[in-house]
Amino acid sequence: MVNAAGLVQGVVLVTFPAASTIFTSQGGYGLSSARYGDMFLPQVVTAVAASLLGTGLARRIGIKRVYLLGLASSLASMALLLASVPVKADQAVAYLLLLLATAFLGAGFGLTVPALNRYASVFHPGQVDRSVLVLNALLGLGTAAASAFVAVFVGLASSPATSSGTAWPRSASARCSGRA
Repeated sequence: MVNAAGLVQGVVLVTFPAASTIFTSQGGYGLSSARYGDMFLPQVVTAVAASLLGTGLARRIGIKRVYLLGLASSLASMALLLASVPVKADQAVAYLLLLLATAFLGAGFGLTVPALNRYASVFHPGQVDRSVLVLNALLGLGTAAASAFVAVFVGLASSPATSSGTAWPRSASARCSGRA
């Protein structure tokens, strides 16, 4: 389960960069390159803050709750991404939702990945190096797979059957919650 969570976290982490053409195209959100780049500032800040605060938080509420808080943050990120789709014509509202989404994504990553590393080592005390290496390899595989997932769902979103354009964020949300 830990390795599967690492794979999913990798996919979720790269959903935003993999969808760059959606965010910057006039048919999508129409963001300028600068606004698109700025969209990742909250993610960086919250990822670093969550990573730094996670250990103390784990001492107070336990590693399982930190892990679940990270998963909830990642799920909130995908929900905010989904919520931005119907309002993408109102760039101010959509951009605010995207900034919140990347902030939650950073927090989710900063809380979840250290917890996963901890679980990998605790569940395999005789093979700590191997288990953490496998986990991180699967996290990397997830980041590589995200582009392929987005390409598939963008293709689905442009088909007549899913002309609402919400196929890719719905699928990202399902992957994050484990329902994919």
